[in-house]
Amino acid sequence: MLYIAAALYEEAIPFFDALSMKKNTSFAHFDLFSGEDSMLLLTKTGAIRAAAAVSSMLTAFPPQKTDLFLSVGTVACPDSEIPVGTPFILQQITDAASGRTFCPELLFRAPFPRAALTTVHRVLTAEMLKSFPLHAPGSDIMSNTGVLAGCPPVPMLCDMETSGVCEAALPFFSCEQLFFCRVVSDHGIDAQAMSPERLRALVTECTGRCADGLIPWLKEISGLRETSPALPPGAVAFCEAAVSALRLSAANAEQLRRLLLYLHLSGVAYLEEMSTLLEKPLHSPCRTKKEGQAYLEQLKEHFL
Repeated sequence: MLYIAAALYEEAIPFFDALSMKKNTSFAHFDLFSGEDSMLLLTKTGAIRAAAAVSSMLTAFPPQKTDLFLSVGTVACPDSEIPVGTPFILQQITDAASGRTFCPELLFRAPFPRAALTTVHRVLTAEMLKSFPLHAPGSDIMSNTGVLAGCPPVPMLCDMETSGVCEAALPFFSCEQLFFCRVVSDHGIDAQAMSPERLRALVTECTGRCADGLIPWLKEISGLRETSPALPPGAVAFCEAAVSALRLSAANAEQLRRLLLYLHLSGVAYLEEMSTLLEKPLHSPCRTKKEGQAYLEQLKEHFL
C-alpha cells in the first residue's frame, strides 16, 4: 500500500488521475481517496491540522512493514534562481517553532535532487523569505577531516505542513519508508499578483511535474521491499568488512546493507568504486562511530 498525504485538493489532482482514485466515504473525519493499492489524504494547511489528519488515517488504516508513505506538496523557495515547478526530495525537515530536525533515510536513488525544508506557521511573502538562507547549513560531521568535502549544498525550502506530517507518520513507519517530495510554487506569495483561480491551477501544474516520476519510483522500491532479495557473496563480504572498519551501529549497518542491495538490484557496478572511497578506513579502521557515520553519509551522497 502507498499512503499519500497532500495539504490541498489541487496538489492531489495529478495523483487522483495517475492512480485512478475515488472518494473513500468510509472515512468521515477527513477527505480520503482510495485506489487499487493506494490511499491519499487531504490534510488541509497548517502543521497541527496535518498531524491530526495523518495520525487519524494511520490509526484507522494501520500500515504494514512493506508499505510506503509519501508526503507531497508545494513550497516557497528563498532562491529566486530556482524555477517554479522544480521538484525536490527532502533530506532534512526542521520545525521552526520547536527547532526539531528530522533527516529521512534516503536509501534509494531519487528521481529528483535533494533539498532541506523549514516548516513555518504562516504564508511567507518575498520580503519574509529574505530572512531564510538560500541553502541548508552544512553538516558538521567530520568537519575537521574534510570527509564530506565536495558535497554540494542543498536548497532551502519553506512550507506550513511538513514537520506536522513527519511527526505524525514517524510512530507508524520506519524511517526508510517515509518520502517527502516538494515542488517550488513561488518565491514568496503576493496576493495581488495572481488570481485564486490561477494560483490553484499553478499548484496542480507543479505537482503534476513530479507525479509521473514519483509513482513508478515508489512502486520499484515497494517491489524491492516485498521480495527481500539477498546480496551476492562478494557484496556480503565487503559489507561485513566495511561495517567493521567504519564501526557502524546496527542501524547504520542496515543502512549500508540496503544501499548495497539497491545498487546491486539496479545493476550498478559499485564495489570497485566504493572500495576506493573507503580505502583509508578499510586499511586503517575508524576510531569512533561518528567518523564511520561520516563515511556512510559520503557513500549515500555519492551513489544516490
